[in-house]
Amino acid sequence: TSTTRTQTIFQSYKDSLNKAYDRRERLIKTSRDVTIHSKRLIFHLHRVKSSPPTDVFRGALEQTREIYGLWRRVGEEVEAACVEEDMKGMEWRFGHAWKSGLQEFIESQLLYHWLFLLLRPSNPDIAAYPPPPIRPSLPPNILLTPTDWMEGMADFTGEVMRLSVAGWGADLKGVNMADLVRAVLGEMLKLEPSVPKKDRDKLVMVKQNLRKIEEARYNAEIRKAENVQP
Repeated sequence: TSTTRTQTIFQSYKDSLNKAYDRRERLIKTSRDVTIHSKRLIFHLHRVKSSPPTDVFRGALEQTREIYGLWRRVGEEVEAACVEEDMKGMEWRFGHAWKSGLQEFIESQLLYHWLFLLLRPSNPDIAAYPPPPIRPSLPPNILLTPTDWMEGMADFTGEVMRLSVAGWGADLKGVNMADLVRAVLGEMLKLEPSVPKKDRDKLVMVKQNLRKIEEARYNAEIRKAENVQP
């Protein structure tokens, strides 16, 4: 009967929507796991202020591999969805589900790469624990947008600011954290035209981080001058 056919059609719609909802929830949960692990990695990397670099980078590589394992899980989920729904090439539909996790991940990896390049010349043993390249190590269906890069870079400058305010890196030759943040700001300004206006607040945050670094450096110079004996 027509009633039965209608019920069958609506039941099919219901099953399809439930499946899509369940998949979205799995993606969101995995993205939360990426966020949590990335935050732990950032905290771990801040141990560079007080722990042997070899221990810090060994642990950082192990944690990074765990995070990439989570991304592989996301990639497999998205691939299955596109195959089931015959929507190959429409991976962007799922981007909102992992957006927050991706930005936290970028922040943690930029910090890892920067500290590794900074400390490797004086700590050759850490060469055994290099950070994997970001884009090639992610599944190809995990899309990285200019907004993702911009917000991840902005958050990275916050970590640089915290290290600077804590006085770390002052004894490293050729290291100028203010110049680094200025360079990041310059790259972000290049991306600005490709980023929605609602996501440009991060530029303000980077400028604030730069000001805090400059103030911390100025205060350190003042204290150093005061301690100089006449």
